[in-house]
Amino acid sequence: PLALDDYTDNRRTGSFILIDPADGTTLTAGMAGEAFDTVSITDASTEEDWV
Repeated sequence: PLALDDYTDNRRTGSFILIDPADGTTLTAGMAGEAFDTVSITDASTEEDWV
């Protein structure tokens, strides 16, 4: 877990960079935002098929 603030509230504590310890390259970077309330999954039988 990462303790982060919302990026819009505090840019310094609301972002992160992940660095590879072996060679020092940046692996990824990100910004924290508002959490999702829930993820809704629709009924697959009502979905259209896309091919």
